[in-house]
Amino acid sequence: MPWISYVQQDDTMTEKEKTVAIPASDKRNDALMDQVFSKCSYFCLYNTKTGKTTFKENPYKATSGGASKLVIQFLADNRVNEIYAVQLGQNAKKNLFILQCNNRIEQ
Repeated sequence: MPWISYVQQDDTMTEKEKTVAIPASDKRNDALMDQVFSKCSYFCLYNTKTGKTTFKENPYKATSGGASKLVIQFLADNRVNEIYAVQLGQNAKKNLFILQCNNRIEQ
């Protein structure tokens, strides 16, 4: 399945600890990447320095209207630097500035 990475623009990022957020269908390491971003059930948060994986329930999965901005802020509060997703909706893309994720890399 193709996916897109949204990466924080920072020249020193390779030396910093990064937290990657991946929308997940369940809170298990073998869970599939969720097809939706703002309405996913969980976010898998992977710390690149420690190798630790944690799962956070998406508190805005049932929110109607404005969920994207709330989700992006939730990820910022959890110190996310990168997002790997199948796709992001237009509202989520508009709010990536909160995470300073403006480099798009298609895989």
